[in-house]
Amino acid sequence: MCRKNVMIVEDEFIVAADLKTTLERRGYTVDHIINTGRGAVDYIREMKKPDCILMDVSLKDAYSGIEAAEEIHKEHQVPIIFLTANNTLPGLQAGLPSPLCSLVAKPFDENELIQAIETSLGPQKYGGYDE
Repeated sequence: MCRKNVMIVEDEFIVAADLKTTLERRGYTVDHIINTGRGAVDYIREMKKPDCILMDVSLKDAYSGIEAAEEIHKEHQVPIIFLTANNTLPGLQAGLPSPLCSLVAKPFDENELIQAIETSLGPQKYGGYDE
């Protein structure tokens, strides 16, 4: 298995650092952590596309995680896993902007998070999606 690259979009430093440590320990590469929705959209447009994105639903800039995902999916079909402390997961699940999106509740269980990533990467054992 080649190491898959996961981008983290999270405005809380401690949560982002914990995610990075967890992912790297489980064999993923995290080459970029971004703390705003707008920053995530710009990074993907200008740089490289990650294999998967972990994105907080509530970010502290003008773009929510949902809005950033909608913008990203206009150009790239990359799986996005939303992380949310919101206790209305069923309502959020119904309003996800794309079939490539899924939800994991905070505080997250490490195994649940890894399973969500593996599932999002597609049917060919972590093979991911092609554009």
